[in-house]
Amino acid sequence: MFIPAGSAVGIYTPYSIQLIVAFIALIPITIVAIGWASNSRFAYIGSVREAFMYFAYEIPFIIAVISMIFLYGSGDAYVAVEKQSAIPGVLLNPIAFVVYIIAMLMATSRLPFEIPEADQEIAFGPFVEYSGILFGLVMVLAYEKLYIMALLFTILFLGGWSGIYCPLLGDLNGPLWLFIKTIIVISVLVIVRSIYARYRLDQALRIGWTSMLALSIAALVVGILGVWLL
Repeated sequence: MFIPAGSAVGIYTPYSIQLIVAFIALIPITIVAIGWASNSRFAYIGSVREAFMYFAYEIPFIIAVISMIFLYGSGDAYVAVEKQSAIPGVLLNPIAFVVYIIAMLMATSRLPFEIPEADQEIAFGPFVEYSGILFGLVMVLAYEKLYIMALLFTILFLGGWSGIYCPLLGDLNGPLWLFIKTIIVISVLVIVRSIYARYRLDQALRIGWTSMLALSIAALVVGILGVWLL
């Protein structure tokens, strides 16, 4: 509701980016609660592994988004897209771009960060007690999260719904360009599965608490300094 697509928006607010991040942060709480409510030691262990991963990527992810908010001078998605009329966000703050990409892979348990839900090792993490329609609902959470994070990524780094205007489409230009860019981002992240091997949990946590955290802080510095450039 808070993600605009040109003139199409459900609920307009100048704090749309912050609200999107806040709602994204609620999804991990849901997954941890699913494992805890199963009353199974295997699901509980899977929930703990998920929680470790969440702590590892959430902080760098939030700092990367904050760096772009500083850079654009607003949490309004419309302002963020307007600021990218000449130069896209990926060039304005490439460090935040890298942190966000890695955070998306970790947040959605895409390879090489699939270890929290690796069914070969831990009986499918917190979802071990779920089957049928409940299994379908909990499994689609990761894809919904991937889609939402890709939408936010497109707005922050790829100019959102800006693109070549086609008079025949009218107000559909914005939603169409946003959709195309988002699908491209999702496709790239899915292809990563065929390139990288899976990290162990300790390796993924080390990446989150060392390299990603350091890069996110550097991105924040770039965002603060970039205020004078924009």
